[in-house]
Amino acid sequence: MPTPLLLIVTCVVFFLGLLALGVHGREAERGELLRRVLGFALLGVTIFGFSRLRPRLDDDAAIGVLGFLLVLTVALWASGRWVFPATPPPVWRRALAATVVGAFALGSGAAMLDLSPSTREAIAVGDVNTLPKAPCTPVKVAPSVADTHIAWTPYDPDVVQAWLAVGRPVFVDVTADWCPTCKTNERLILETEAVRDELSRTGILAVKADFTDEDPRITELLTQVGRSGLPVYLVMTPDGGREVLPTVLDVATVSSHLRIAGRAHPPQSFRTPCPVDGGGRAG
Repeated sequence: MPTPLLLIVTCVVFFLGLLALGVHGREAERGELLRRVLGFALLGVTIFGFSRLRPRLDDDAAIGVLGFLLVLTVALWASGRWVFPATPPPVWRRALAATVVGAFALGSGAAMLDLSPSTREAIAVGDVNTLPKAPCTPVKVAPSVADTHIAWTPYDPDVVQAWLAVGRPVFVDVTADWCPTCKTNERLILETEAVRDELSRTGILAVKADFTDEDPRITELLTQVGRSGLPVYLVMTPDGGREVLPTVLDVATVSSHLRIAGRAHPPQSFRTPCPVDGGGRAG
């Protein structure tokens, strides 16, 4: 469910619950209903907040956040049972319980949460002078973004393998002129500032595999990844990984996959590609 709609539904449930409080039930029943309504509302707010935070996190960090939320739930339950019970215990016992619960929650948070964004320096991959000096592979230098648009490189399996060989991940968009979903995703999801920024920051090569004329090389690629229909989105990494993205895309999903690949293979680790001239000879 899109997050704005989720927030609207949460607010509607909350206010319907408040309305119900005033029309039926004794005070105790109204109190119980209020707690339940607030619980659902808080759950909705938590889901909304996590959906906003998720694009900043890789899979391990996201699991850490969810785990900490579980720990926090247990800590709040323990507080209600031993720190603020219906019949207050002695002060020293409440203080001891509060200390244990607080230490448990803080320690778990320190161990599970890693919300720091990527701090690596962005390197303009189009400038070979910024890349480390090392043995190279003859391929044309290709930036990820140019003139506020994704700088798509036409699909060529040899070019893709050459870039993977120098340590550069590749994002492949398998598309066709007759595929309306492909064109919609390209316009509303891929060509967005968030995706362009992630491509630019990570240096991942953007490759467009145009299947309009049913190129046999692209047919072979689709067979390799077990797909027969379009669109298909791939993140290919130098270690041989091929991550197939969902057909129904959103900006957060694309950005997250690019970020994860970029963290595993940062621009600083790319080996220098050898520029080639128009005839395909090494420069």
